[in-house]
Amino acid sequence: MLLKKLFSLLGRDPLRELEEREMDLLDAGVSFWALEKLREGLADKDLQGALKDILMDGRVSDERIFLLVGTNGSGKTTTAAKMAAYFMERGERVVVAAADTFRAGSIEQLEELSKEVGFKLVKKGYGVDPAAVAYEAVREEGKVIIDTAGRQEVRIDLMEQLKKIKRVAKPDLTLYVTDATQGLSSVEQARGFDREVGIDGFVVTKLDVDERGGVILSLCAELQKPVYFVSWGQGIREFGPFDKESYIKRLLED
Repeated sequence: MLLKKLFSLLGRDPLRELEEREMDLLDAGVSFWALEKLREGLADKDLQGALKDILMDGRVSDERIFLLVGTNGSGKTTTAAKMAAYFMERGERVVVAAADTFRAGSIEQLEELSKEVGFKLVKKGYGVDPAAVAYEAVREEGKVIIDTAGRQEVRIDLMEQLKKIKRVAKPDLTLYVTDATQGLSSVEQARGFDREVGIDGFVVTKLDVDERGGVILSLCAELQKPVYFVSWGQGIREFGPFDKESYIKRLLED
């Protein structure tokens, strides 16, 4: 409270600043609940400090196995290839598992991307148990990225299939891949995946379409998990770790 009074005396009341920005933040895709969490954080911090607390830190260190999950069209297959390129540029050997054995063209898409990027692709064809593909991939050396079919969290049968993949692969990180333009519906969908399967954090794609990406703050505030990576553009190297400092700057820019 003392810090808040000091800000007020200096003409920099963080609560008033938040109130002035509230409609703009809502327009950017920030949820009402995330705004409430921000208000709570303003008791002893300025607006940027409260934002930093909500966003947390998601950093990959020695994790080896990554399971990518999400709904249809969120960009998991492209994300798998971009993530592979990111790790390979840092000297890692990377294996990608084509565990989306349902969507027509998914395996061919990864085959083309493997030629472009150079990662090893583990595949078994369509209609095969995706857990079998994941099992074969995790026996390989190096980092393993498992691409899975898109599914809705309300489909019990498909979520059970995903649970099986997770039991077999034993991933170090299960990452929910979501499109920044999906808005707040992605929060509820991510909550369903977390409830049914368990997720560790997020990869947010298409930040070139929605540069401010208010949904990032909503995801972190409502599920209390970090964003590990972000993706933008069509280029295979338009991908990298989430930088919360630059994100806060974009979110608050006038």
